[in-house]
Amino acid sequence: MAAVPEAVSPADAMTGRELVAALDAELDRLPPRYREPLVLCYLEGLTRDEAAARLGVPVPTLKSQLERGRKQLADALAARGHGLGVALLAVAATSAAGASPPRLHESILAAAGGSPSAGAAALAREVTVNRVLTKTALGLVGAVGVAVLGLAFASKPTAAAPQKSEAQKGTKAAAKVEARKPELNERVITGKVLGPDGKPIQADLTMVWNEPGAPPQPLGRSEADGSYRVVVPFRTEEGGGVLFAAAPGCGVDFRPHGQKWLRETMTPVADLTLRLPKDRPLKSRVLDQQGRPVAGATVFVRQFSIFDDSATADARLKEWARALNQHNSPRGDRELWRPGVQDVPLNPDPRLPYTATTDKDGRFEIAGVGDGQLVMLKARGPSLADKTYMVLNRDGFDPEPINTLVRNIEFKDFPTLKDMKSTWLLHAPDAAVVLEPEKIIRGTVTDHAGKPRAGVEVVFSRPNKHIVNLEYNHAITGADGRYEIRGARKHKGYMVECLPDPKAGLLQCQAFADDTAGYEPVTVDLKCARGVVLTGTVKNKATGAPVKAHAYVDIVTGNPFVNAYPPFRYAGSDVTATNDTDAAGRFRVVTIRGPVVLMIAPKDRDMIEFKRVRPNPADQPRDYRRGFSEVIETIGGNNLDHTNGNLGYYGYENVWTAVKGCWCKMIDTKEEITEVTVDVELEPATKTVVKVVNANGEPVKGARGIGLRHYQIFPPQSFPETDTLTVYDLEPKEERLLFVFQEERKLIAAMALKAEDKNPVIMLGRGGQVAGRAVDKGGKPIVGLHVYLEYSHSVVNNGYYTLKTFASMKQDDTVITDANGEFRVGTLFPGQEFQLFFRRDQTRFGPTGGDAPKYRIEKHSEELKLGDLKLEPAKEGKAK
Repeated sequence: MAAVPEAVSPADAMTGRELVAALDAELDRLPPRYREPLVLCYLEGLTRDEAAARLGVPVPTLKSQLERGRKQLADALAARGHGLGVALLAVAATSAAGASPPRLHESILAAAGGSPSAGAAALAREVTVNRVLTKTALGLVGAVGVAVLGLAFASKPTAAAPQKSEAQKGTKAAAKVEARKPELNERVITGKVLGPDGKPIQADLTMVWNEPGAPPQPLGRSEADGSYRVVVPFRTEEGGGVLFAAAPGCGVDFRPHGQKWLRETMTPVADLTLRLPKDRPLKSRVLDQQGRPVAGATVFVRQFSIFDDSATADARLKEWARALNQHNSPRGDRELWRPGVQDVPLNPDPRLPYTATTDKDGRFEIAGVGDGQLVMLKARGPSLADKTYMVLNRDGFDPEPINTLVRNIEFKDFPTLKDMKSTWLLHAPDAAVVLEPEKIIRGTVTDHAGKPRAGVEVVFSRPNKHIVNLEYNHAITGADGRYEIRGARKHKGYMVECLPDPKAGLLQCQAFADDTAGYEPVTVDLKCARGVVLTGTVKNKATGAPVKAHAYVDIVTGNPFVNAYPPFRYAGSDVTATNDTDAAGRFRVVTIRGPVVLMIAPKDRDMIEFKRVRPNPADQPRDYRRGFSEVIETIGGNNLDHTNGNLGYYGYENVWTAVKGCWCKMIDTKEEITEVTVDVELEPATKTVVKVVNANGEPVKGARGIGLRHYQIFPPQSFPETDTLTVYDLEPKEERLLFVFQEERKLIAAMALKAEDKNPVIMLGRGGQVAGRAVDKGGKPIVGLHVYLEYSHSVVNNGYYTLKTFASMKQDDTVITDANGEFRVGTLFPGQEFQLFFRRDQTRFGPTGGDAPKYRIEKHSEELKLGDLKLEPAKEGKAK
């Protein structure tokens, strides 16, 4: 069992605070494109999908930005000479992958060579024992501890005998943990660990926090009967964590903890059974295109996905293949990314977990990967191109049926992205990995005056203006401004880029080059232009206090100066530049001359505290719109309309784009101005309290709501201790549709709320059901159709599918017609119009689209019986 941590002296804590200041400073120096994902994912607790939606970038782009940001942050700390970077990065390179590290801070000190600075030692103790660092520090420590997650996956023996853990020093410490009562911000987790045979097993327990790369918290071992009891903090603001179990000869199992968007992870007490699969080592070969073995290649695991069972795995993989136009890798019921491993070198330290180097025959073996688990691997070899691929680690797995579905996908909506299909073809665990020769990309980076720029990261980000290079090939310029990118694949074209430098006033820069003959190197030079710096402060209008916020700048349609600059519009984000405010509320972003829009978005939780964006028409020389459809009012001759409650503008090439945040202003600099100051005041939002009751009028606690904020991209907000909900920024004459549910009791409701409503109450009840039978023209049942329900109102539709992500609601996650063609869909909202759609593999069954009938139920628990529905294959034949 976990031991009681010893106290840290005041001197140790002061050392930590000093290093926190250094961490904050280096985060502020990161390029916005990298800092933004770090802040959203590590400090504000957003998932990758939520952060990608917030930033307007594809999920793969966000993942690569996170990894680049972590590396830059780690390099910057090392350059400052702080032991923090040295110690944690040493863990990344040299930490043993043996069974449960006894004390993480001791591992860090040992990994640092046994003689780290006093500051590093103190901070290591703080991070791994007392957790006294600030939220920012914890997130940043997570960012630089790039391979510490490997400590949680213990499977290989260590080179040196490990020191005994506190849990192994005797029963007295364990007894103290058993007797200690949890604090209010802690959670007691009990349960059992079972081995591959279903019998109890002793396993190492570790809490891995959701800041990727953050130091894990060793929790000791389960008892001989497999039982365990651990007390862990919630740390919900950092996104919670994951409880891991690992044992020799087994794969790992893990369960989420303290993740506020998952109700079941927020209970003060939990009973969790962890089931370890048998270890099925990955054994394969790396070959070149001539079929010759590649010696000295590196292969490592980047992601683990766990399925509850093989049937679930097969169903999920088929669904993923059909929906590949989303361009996401396949996912299991639970997944874990190994962050920071993107830059694992050739011939890495053999103790780095889940990493292997090929022998003279090109063979490699990676132990500790569970049978039936889905893993993403990356292979790189000397003078060869990097390759990322997916493996289902199952005996006899034949990937061809799934890959056939992938190859047959028609990218009608995204024809320019068809080349991405091959990225995610599945591989059998024993299939050889073939690497092609690398394409070297080199060049020079200079500023607007032609002076070389040293220390600049250059990234091969796209083979053209549309497709992202998922391999993230990059290099850093030397003192002469030269760079050389290795490990890239051969493409028809190449786009390289470097990020903006607001301090120097330099814009981000991209450059393109066509392919050269064979594998001759490609030369791409970057000349960075000087832009216009927008700077100022963001404050609370009511209190005058600085506000932590993101500052965004984007180009407005018709800007005449776009073509006067080197290319800069093809980065992964839909905005030109981003920056975060510092402790004083100051921001600094760089853009071009001409009309641009400056947007301010308070960070996550603070967003709801301020009124939505309402630009002053007198200050706005360009057209604004809100939403996508019905015109409801006119201000200053500019049409405003509504659907999703999002204000928008026409960006470059007349593309409608949603305003980010709750403040915006058009700025037009036509003269040779190099800097503009814009100070921002945000006005606090109104608050409306809604009472939550059941059908008997009794109070209902622990409800969650969607629509409580006018920003619909936010996940459900939870009110675990009260029987009320708080609705923010409800304006006069506005009608806001709320979706509310109580997961444990499976109660739901939708409600239209108006600002003039007095003492509003929402009544929750059981959801309704719709049932029917799919038949062909002759009345014969159609078997195996997937049934999809779509609500007419986007907020309700969002709520409906959000609801299905919660554990107790998953019974409706996949509806398929049975042997008699019958189906039943549950958890329906009373009074809300919906349609049903049917599909088998790539074929839709109609009527489809707007021709599909519309239905509704009128009250809770109502069952709508549709009888026989005559369906036939849609004329278009293939799904988009």
